[in-house]
Amino acid sequence: MRAAILPGSQDSQDSNARPPQAVELAGGTPENIGKMTVFLRDEKYRDSINKAWLKMSPDEHNRPDRHAVKADLGGEVLFQIEVMAVL
Repeated sequence: MRAAILPGSQDSQDSNARPPQAVELAGGTPENIGKMTVFLRDEKYRDSINKAWLKMSPDEHNRPDRHAVKADLGGEVLFQIEVMAVL
């Protein structure tokens, strides 16, 4: 599952990034997430993503894998999240 974040400010894009809810819409739970890849327009957005990541997965011993990479994203998209889940 891959979803681009809608254009807007970083705050509005951050608030629209909800991988657990996307997995739930597909019939799973956040515990089904095995890996997330975050594509960043610019490295400066990494801190914002990390804050959301820690809020979503506070237990450092029970988190899905996560990778963040810089990518050329179209339009005004600041980041894009790819989620792999086993349902």
